[in-house]
Amino acid sequence: KGKDNNLVQVFKADWLRYKQFRIADVALSVTYDENGIYTKFWAKGYGGDLEGAFNLYLDDQLSWDMWIAGSNVDVGEITKTLTPNYFTMDGRINFKVIAQGDKGSLYQATGDFKGLVPGRMKIVALEDLIKEIPDDWTEVERKWTIKALETLRDFRYDKCTGDLRFYGLEGTIHLRLAGPDGQRNFEVNSHDRR
Repeated sequence: KGKDNNLVQVFKADWLRYKQFRIADVALSVTYDENGIYTKFWAKGYGGDLEGAFNLYLDDQLSWDMWIAGSNVDVGEITKTLTPNYFTMDGRINFKVIAQGDKGSLYQATGDFKGLVPGRMKIVALEDLIKEIPDDWTEVERKWTIKALETLRDFRYDKCTGDLRFYGLEGTIHLRLAGPDGQRNFEVNSHDRR
């Protein structure tokens, strides 16, 4: 404090891991002054290019903001890491996420993504529901229910777009898919009931 420090350091690494996420060919620049620490990074990850920034402000709340963008990223690798038992998707996407918060909470986050090539979506969690169809249902009830759930579970798409908006832990994710078998529009809402 009290000095005009604005030194930029660049760090390079063959790879970095955060929890279950791993990126390669990482370059990270760091600079700081009396108001905060500012970082920007570039990397290869999930078959595509990633870049982003993270700023930490030295105020009483330790507030922060960040953004991350990816181009030509394999969404299959990401969904297999994040939601393997619930939802998987393949194909390549461009995406961007922007967020703000402080040491104790997320204020808001927005983002969007767009598919670049055809792919397939699978709601893995529906497989358990199919297995739990009661044995005492008639053959017609079982067949029609299984067919309906399988149709919802698997979907090939040619076009894919989506967006998200969160305020704290409450928010909405939209996913819009169009393909040879029609369209699927999903809206997932998150609510903090604490």
